[in-house]
Amino acid sequence: MHPISSIFSWVRPASCALTLLASGAVMAQSLPTQYSITTEMPAPSTLPDAVAYRLNNAGQAAGSGVYRQGTVTRLVFINGWPRLVTTAVERSMAVSWINGQAALLKPLATNSATSIGDINDSGWIVGDSFKSSTAAKGYATVWRNGVVTDLGAGLGSVAQRVNSQGWVLGVRPLTTYSNQAFVWRNNRIENLGLPLGAPQNSTNCVGLTDAGTVACRTLISVGLDGQVWHTHLWNNGVFQELTYPGATGVLVNAVSRNGIIAGTMALAGDVSALNMPDRPFLWRDGVFTFLPRITAGFYANILAVTDQGTVLADLNSATGSRQEIWTATGSVTVLPAGLRVNSGDAVVRVHDLNDQGQLLAAVKKGTGAERQVLLTPLLP
Repeated sequence: MHPISSIFSWVRPASCALTLLASGAVMAQSLPTQYSITTEMPAPSTLPDAVAYRLNNAGQAAGSGVYRQGTVTRLVFINGWPRLVTTAVERSMAVSWINGQAALLKPLATNSATSIGDINDSGWIVGDSFKSSTAAKGYATVWRNGVVTDLGAGLGSVAQRVNSQGWVLGVRPLTTYSNQAFVWRNNRIENLGLPLGAPQNSTNCVGLTDAGTVACRTLISVGLDGQVWHTHLWNNGVFQELTYPGATGVLVNAVSRNGIIAGTMALAGDVSALNMPDRPFLWRDGVFTFLPRITAGFYANILAVTDQGTVLADLNSATGSRQEIWTATGSVTVLPAGLRVNSGDAVVRVHDLNDQGQLLAAVKKGTGAERQVLLTPLLP
């Protein structure tokens, strides 16, 4: 990746195509429509509701479920009167799937809760783990080859993303009412700080590239005209804003390993659902490419973007929701109708996708139970 001081010195027109990977742009790729089930990812017998929702390029996955054991009785007040209420004891538990085999991830303390944020291509998994069965907050954690490690970010911290270098992006409490993003590298915590002028506790960092660049979004204001978002990239202690001529807001949602930023922006005069930005874009090394504008009445939450510029998004409206996959060429596939599985299963939901073109998805045949599977494209 070019030095961050130079990549913001110019902006190409939005119409330029993403074609040459070597020059910093994205290699365009159309989305396959026919898939086969490569691997099933069943829930552990002790955690039947566990779901895999993060996928790496080796076809390994991570997710979580809810573990229930025993009950607890608490004194509560209902309409002003004290009552004893008995409820089930529940805690989240992190799970990995290697070659389709599920394994519970060891917590920092016996019978404590765990959750995951990401998995890299080496199989490192990050998330958080509590240190007692009654704790209300956890500690940012990494699992490497089955060994759990506290990153040292303190109580209430969470590890969110991990790259190929083993750098971890996370967040931890700064004060009672504010949080601080951090990067863990070389076994040390480095606070990112805030972009210049950003309101306290308004910045959320959403992605980490393999080169170590962090993408963050900042909520600048909320008014009658909607929310105003700015996007900043952090690199070695320096924030730089990602801007586009005429944009009134730029909202980053996801980041690929090789540095593609995927988000939405609003231009002056735009009218959109809930006044949210609805012009999807890809950006890499100074190059913007716009994808088709989101269907009127919907707003999008981008879940993931690959190194080829393929985007997975949840779309929501007042009347319903759906998923879509967008490619750098501008094609749009509406899910689940746009995908076919050769087993006859119907795709219920796509959780994640990787740079190999594989999908981590829930599928279902007829009225049967949902299965969590790895889908691999079938060649024409």
